[in-house]
Amino acid sequence: VRARTTSSRELVQAVVDQAIRANRSINALCVQLFEEALAQADEADATLRRAAEGDEGAAAVLEEKPFLGVPCTIKECFQVKGLANTSGMISRMGCVAPHHATAVQRLVDAGFIIIATTNVSELCMWYESANYVYGRTKNPYSPERIVGGSSGGEAACIAACGSPCGVGSDIGGSIRMPAFFNGVFGHKPTAGIVPGTGQYPNAEGDALLFLTTGPIARHAEDLWPLLRIMAGPDGQDERCGEWAGREEEPAAVDWRHATILEVRDVNAQMPLGVTAASQDMLRACEQTLAHFESLGAKRETIDLPELGGSVNMWISMLALASDTPFASMLTDRSLVLEFFKWFAGASPHTLPAIVLAMTEFVPSLAPWLQRRHQAQGEAMRRRVHELLRGRGGPTLLVFPAHSTAAPPHNVPLGRPFNYIWTGVWNVMHVPVTQAPLGLDSDGLPRGVQLISGVHCDHVCVAAALELERAFGGWVPPPLALPANQK
Repeated sequence: VRARTTSSRELVQAVVDQAIRANRSINALCVQLFEEALAQADEADATLRRAAEGDEGAAAVLEEKPFLGVPCTIKECFQVKGLANTSGMISRMGCVAPHHATAVQRLVDAGFIIIATTNVSELCMWYESANYVYGRTKNPYSPERIVGGSSGGEAACIAACGSPCGVGSDIGGSIRMPAFFNGVFGHKPTAGIVPGTGQYPNAEGDALLFLTTGPIARHAEDLWPLLRIMAGPDGQDERCGEWAGREEEPAAVDWRHATILEVRDVNAQMPLGVTAASQDMLRACEQTLAHFESLGAKRETIDLPELGGSVNMWISMLALASDTPFASMLTDRSLVLEFFKWFAGASPHTLPAIVLAMTEFVPSLAPWLQRRHQAQGEAMRRRVHELLRGRGGPTLLVFPAHSTAAPPHNVPLGRPFNYIWTGVWNVMHVPVTQAPLGLDSDGLPRGVQLISGVHCDHVCVAAALELERAFGGWVPPPLALPANQK
C-alpha cells in the first residue's frame, strides 16, 4: 500500500471478500465493519496520493501512521469504540465499548483499519472458541476440529486470509494454542510490556503479569512491528512498564552464538492428567532443534522436574493474585442450578464456563497447600529465568506447542488440563512465540513454542523468522485458495 503497487481500497476489498467467504465455513467474525473499513481505505488512498504529489501534511501523516490503509481484526474481548464487547456472554449483549482498548488505539494510530471483531470462548477462559452469543468457530483446515481459545476466532480468520494480522490476549495459552491449531504465528510477550487496558475480563493485581496482549499474524515478519506498536506503559495498567528489549532487532540474532535448550523426556516431567505430547509433536521439536544446531547453535538438554506441579502452580498463582473470582463475573445465580439448567438446554452459559466456575473454589479449601503451590511456582520461575539468561549469546527453549494437533470439537472437555503446555509459561513471565511447521499427515498444522528470557522477545521472533525461512511457515488452508488452486 505504501509503495502504491496496490491501493488500500483494493487490499481492504480483497480481504473483506475473503473474510465473508471464509466466514460462511468457519464462523470466526463477530461484528463486521466492512463499509466503514472501505470508507477509511478511500481516505488512506487520498492521503497517499497527496503525499506522492508533495503535500507536506500528508507526508507527515504517513510518518505518524506507518501502516496506513492496512486491514486488521481484533479479538472481541477488546474494546473497539461503538462495538459490542460481550466476551461471549449473553448478559453482556448490551455492552457497547465507549472507546478503544489501549492496544487497539495504538494500532489505529499506526494507520490500521479494523474490518471486524473475532470470536472467543465465554469470558475468554476455555480453549475452544464457542459461546451462545456468536456460536462456535471452526478450524479452516478441518471444520470438525477446534480453533483453540480464547483468541480462536482471530487465529482462524487470519489463517483463512480474512485478515493479515490482529490482536489476541493470553493468560493460559489463548494466543499460542489458537495460533498453533490454525497454523499461524502468535507471540505472548514478556509480562508487563503491553498494557491490557480495555479488555473484558481483565486481570487485576499481579495477575496482570500473567495476562498478556500480543500479535497474531500469518507471517513472522509482522510480529515485531506489531509488538513495538502495542508495547509500553499507558498510565492505566498498573503492572505495565517500559520494555527493555524495544531497541533489539530480531535480524541481529546470531545463531552461531546461541544456546538451544530442550527438556529431557518432556512427557515424563509433565503433570498427571495432562495428555502426553504425540510423536509428531516431539518430531516437530526435534526438527527445530536440529535446524538451529545446523546453524551452529549449541544444543543442551535440561531437566525441569518442576513441570510436574505446573497445573497446581498455575491455578494457585492465578487465584492468589486475583481478588475477583471467575464465578462472580459469570453469574450471580447458583452454579449448581446453572449446571442442571445446561443439561436441560436452559442455561445462558456454556458448560466449560459453568464447570470452571464451580471448581475454582476447590484449591481455596486448603489455603496452606495453595500457598505452597504458589511458592513452588515462584521457585520454578527463578530457575527458568536462570536457565534462559544469556550465556554469551541468545538462549532459546524449544517446547511442544500442545499434546496433539487440533482435536475434534468438545474433546477438550475430557482433557481440561492440556492448556498447561502453554499456560505454565504465563506464570513464568517469559516471552513465547508459537511458530508453524507445515502440516501433518491429516492436513492439520504442526508447530512449536519458542521460549526465551524476560525482555528477549526479539530472540523468540528471530527464531520464528528463521523457521519460516527454512520450512515455509503458514500453509494456506483449502478455503483460502482460489477454486482453481485447490
